[in-house]
Amino acid sequence: MRKKLKAGTLVYVIVLSLIIMSMLGLIIMRNHYLTININFEEERESLRDNINSAVCILEEDSNLLEYDKEQAIFEGSRIKVTVSKQIWGMLDLVKIKARGRVFCDSVMMLSTGMKAKEDSTALWITDKRNYISIGGEALLKGKCYIPRLGVRKGYVEKRSYGRDKVIYGEVKRSKSHLPALFKDISQRYTEAYKYEEVSELESLELENKFSAKTVVIYSSEDIDLTGIKLTDNIKVISEQRILVDSTSRLDKVILCAPEVFLGEGFRGNLQAFVGCRMTVGEGVHMEYPSYVFMKSRVGNVEIHIEEGADICGAVILYGNDESVLRSTSESVIKGQVYVKGRSSLQGKIYGSAYLDKLFFNTRWSKYEDIFYNTEIDRTRLENEMPVLNLFGDSQKQILVEWVN
Repeated sequence: MRKKLKAGTLVYVIVLSLIIMSMLGLIIMRNHYLTININFEEERESLRDNINSAVCILEEDSNLLEYDKEQAIFEGSRIKVTVSKQIWGMLDLVKIKARGRVFCDSVMMLSTGMKAKEDSTALWITDKRNYISIGGEALLKGKCYIPRLGVRKGYVEKRSYGRDKVIYGEVKRSKSHLPALFKDISQRYTEAYKYEEVSELESLELENKFSAKTVVIYSSEDIDLTGIKLTDNIKVISEQRILVDSTSRLDKVILCAPEVFLGEGFRGNLQAFVGCRMTVGEGVHMEYPSYVFMKSRVGNVEIHIEEGADICGAVILYGNDESVLRSTSESVIKGQVYVKGRSSLQGKIYGSAYLDKLFFNTRWSKYEDIFYNTEIDRTRLENEMPVLNLFGDSQKQILVEWVN
């Protein structure tokens, strides 16, 4: 005869079964959500891997990716990548967006066309059927393209040339004209002055991320940036002058005006597109990547770099026979110099200099075709430094700086 289970025992069994089932359910749910979290994390990592891969591809050959089109970098991947590009002065602003099934990720970077190692030129001086003199403590170091008549030791201000060689490096023949700037470089000057709408500068401090629309501060009169802090995606355009001093804080902004004056002690990062006169005052530090681009075929055009100032990036003067670049003693340009005009250089250039015509004036004398106390040293420029591709269509997007 069967024994009957007591009611209390039956309830106990049922309760125990429910507890066990609940625990099993929790374990299953935990494993399910853990798997989801692992997949989420894998997707996030995959997004970042795709972005990093896109950056590497752009640095090798940007033609391998189509701009403004969603595409898979890895065959069969569910991650889709979109690359877009716009001009920011002499640089490009590149956005890379990766999209997965659940998440998206994106980065923005300022980029340029090549690394310094792709241009080993220290000096190109146009052949005007003349010879070049070198005097004082001048130094030409690196690959030099010089006129057919060559470089000779000179005697200036009762002082002879103080070194045993006139050129420390490979010597090549130059031509009767400068290498032509690539048309894209000239177009960027015009592009810098374009704008759709203007904004009022309502406070002493303004930051505008590159993910937002460009803020343009415009005036038909002088613009004085004394005590002003401007950061990132901002253009300042004046029909007269832009004035900057040591109290100004400028980072990655663009300045456009017939005249730009950077006062003594200024330190910052900017691009200046100038019509007729640019002054880089004593002790000014234009940090990398900073660019000065002056373009004018008429009038009194001059870039003046005063004592102790330094520019890290490039200086381009695209002018006429009377256009002048002057650099004084203890000034330094690190990067690239291109002058279609006349140059009087007493400072240092660590990088590549493309020059049309030289002169040096003292209180009592005027000299032509001479380097006096000028130092041009290509070996002082790091080969991995991103620089402008001045003479060709760039097939690369070299990372200069990450931006918001």
